[in-house]
Amino acid sequence: MCEPAGAGSEHLGLERGHRTLVITRKGGNLTAARRTTSARQRAEIASVQARVTLAGIGPDRVVAAEHLVHQAVAEAEAAGAPEMMCESLEVVGRCARLRDLDHARKAFERALTVADEHRLALWRIRALSELGTIEMFRDVEPAGLIEARRAAAAAGALATAAGVDVNLAAVYTMRAEFSLARAAAELCEALARRCGLPDVRAAGLVSQGVIAAHQGRFADMHAHVRAAEQLAGDDPDVIVGTWAMCRGTAALLREERDDARHAFAAAASSLAGRPALAINPVDGPWLLLRVAAGEAGLGEVDDYVTTHALGSRWSALWGGLSHAIALGELGEPDAATIAAENAVATAARMPLFLAIGLRLAAERAVAAGWGRPQPWLSLAASTFAACGHARAAAACRDLLRSAGHQVPRPRAVDTVVPARLRDAGVTAREFEVLTLVARRCTNAEIAGRLYLSPRTVEKHVASLLAKTGAPSRTDLARLAADSDPAGEHGG
Repeated sequence: MCEPAGAGSEHLGLERGHRTLVITRKGGNLTAARRTTSARQRAEIASVQARVTLAGIGPDRVVAAEHLVHQAVAEAEAAGAPEMMCESLEVVGRCARLRDLDHARKAFERALTVADEHRLALWRIRALSELGTIEMFRDVEPAGLIEARRAAAAAGALATAAGVDVNLAAVYTMRAEFSLARAAAELCEALARRCGLPDVRAAGLVSQGVIAAHQGRFADMHAHVRAAEQLAGDDPDVIVGTWAMCRGTAALLREERDDARHAFAAAASSLAGRPALAINPVDGPWLLLRVAAGEAGLGEVDDYVTTHALGSRWSALWGGLSHAIALGELGEPDAATIAAENAVATAARMPLFLAIGLRLAAERAVAAGWGRPQPWLSLAASTFAACGHARAAAACRDLLRSAGHQVPRPRAVDTVVPARLRDAGVTAREFEVLTLVARRCTNAEIAGRLYLSPRTVEKHVASLLAKTGAPSRTDLARLAADSDPAGEHGG
């Protein structure tokens, strides 16, 4: 914690069991303190300095923080203080992940090893959570976060579990697995309310708003946004979430480009003067919007690529497509196409985000005559249609026609999902499953008709139950009949 202690100084306190280490930083006081204290206290001082330095602003803050925290690791190891080693290694990892996720992973893995060797349960959970977060951005996989969540729950660390739930909601949203994302976000909010954690509860509400936006449930999105802002509206992280990930994303999905620009600009302004984020949810989409509008060029794109975490699929998507547009505008079609194709391959596990990016990039590819807009726009259109975003899907098809490409007619199921089910986030494929559930087909029969595996059908049915709130399969069948008054699908 940091408390002001008069002009030119501050007190830094670190909780250590039943005592608090208090450090006064003013001129050379910290240097003098390191000379007159034990190895353990020197490690604590260096760790506090590193955290304060990392939280500051300036081009050299990460380098300075890393220098201090590596001193802290060495001092803690010399003092035989495994808790301090874990804490310092966590700072090492957080410094490293600003630039390179693989280097960050190695630091968190070392912290996990120390925690396991010394049976430090809470530090083990923290290391697992950090490693799960790395896995989320590097691989878009939830396994590490699931392990951390189980460990936190087993230890009764409910506040930590709620924090992990925020990231689980995020990774499932990235994967377009919205029923799982919604369950994690709702659990986060419930746990945070129980533990009296308003900031974490607000994060859970923001996550629910993001999921609602992705499912086209825009009224629900605005309700979650209002609730989050009422709870913690002055929190910059909440502002970023409600403006960029909720309002901005929703505007892009509704083809309201001016509103999207306003939302991302508002989110970006809230980050001004703040320390850089390891994975920034604003910079990438905002950069692509501006590059697509001709307001940013190759220099700004290069800055983004060099200052955002190496190994992150999120950063690679936005940076890669922005790079492609910038190269295309400079008359380098081959290089632009390669950059775009690399971004597409990297972001395949984030289907809706990829569709949003391709919608923007392919527009410039059509105008400037580079790339492969036909498969890109076809992929984006099918993704939008499957998620119930008819405007965005239609815009992709219009671009295909303008480029002289034949546009396949949308499947009937894409156009007949009833509004009430579409508002609940039911996708075209799920509606196909629902119509067969209404005909009393078994999962095996549905799998045979739709050329799916029974396990996939089971997941679709579970998603339908979660999205519609229907308590049973029988209620799902009744819901399908109520949504289809003409009886067209009840057969």
